[in-house]
Amino acid sequence: AHWYVDKFRPPVTHENQVQSIVDLTNRFAKLGITGVTEVFGSPSLYDMYLEAKEKGFKQHIAIYNKYNDHIESKRDIIKTKDDDETVRFTGLKYLLDGSISGHTAYMKEPYPNSDDRGNPLGSEEELKQMYQYAKSRNLQVIIHAMGDASIQFIIDFFKNKPTWIDGAPSVRIEHCSILSDEMIQQMKEAKIGATMNIDFMYAEYDSWRKNLDDKRFNMATRVRSAYDNIEYLSLASDSPATLWAVPEDVFMSIKAAVTRKAYGGQDINQSEKITLPEALLLYTKKAAVVCNIPLTGQLIPGYFAD
Repeated sequence: AHWYVDKFRPPVTHENQVQSIVDLTNRFAKLGITGVTEVFGSPSLYDMYLEAKEKGFKQHIAIYNKYNDHIESKRDIIKTKDDDETVRFTGLKYLLDGSISGHTAYMKEPYPNSDDRGNPLGSEEELKQMYQYAKSRNLQVIIHAMGDASIQFIIDFFKNKPTWIDGAPSVRIEHCSILSDEMIQQMKEAKIGATMNIDFMYAEYDSWRKNLDDKRFNMATRVRSAYDNIEYLSLASDSPATLWAVPEDVFMSIKAAVTRKAYGGQDINQSEKITLPEALLLYTKKAAVVCNIPLTGQLIPGYFAD
């Protein structure tokens, strides 16, 4: 629908875009957010974040360029131009499916009352090209996958490939929504990381409950099981995409992870709840490692005093 609205909006200048980034710094700071990831990045956006930092943007940011856009730009690799590296080009982003709310996450079995399994995106050949490109340049690969069929495709592709980044996951799955016990074990063995979005189940409970049968609802956003098995794990928001007033509010996600209750108190699988200290770690120390933002996430000597 935004295309219809955009026709009536005044043109957004480069200066407007830079200032909009700068304006986020206080919004994030009020929520205790000192580091973020840009997972829909581009070479031009990297330059824009550097300019925003000069004008007052304070957060650490790891930028992941959309793979196809990055290749088409013909900028083989972006050298970090920021002396203290609070603005970092970190890796490449790839999309393998859609969303559970939109009925487009790619599933192993059809959605309830349907023959539809969702929308698979991408290809094995393109994933192979990205893997080779990223490995040769020491870049992280992050892949959007919500359905279990898409996640299994990633596991099967990478499970016998050596990792190439030290101290962080070479590959991480964004959202990683539907997982079986076997898939969690396979991710553990392959050292594949994950960022999980409990905010989806919290804010979009109605569509998730409608689009998932009981079996898959109980396989959804398995933070407890992942915490106990997957080395590289963090919680995350999907701001600004999540349908919530302040989707980047970490306290909303922490509450949902600890209580496993949705916005109206609905049960979202009590067996997958975690403790408050564990939830805090998934937004601090563990998140900094997963997102490869060095010297952050802990208040210890030698780290940034965020």
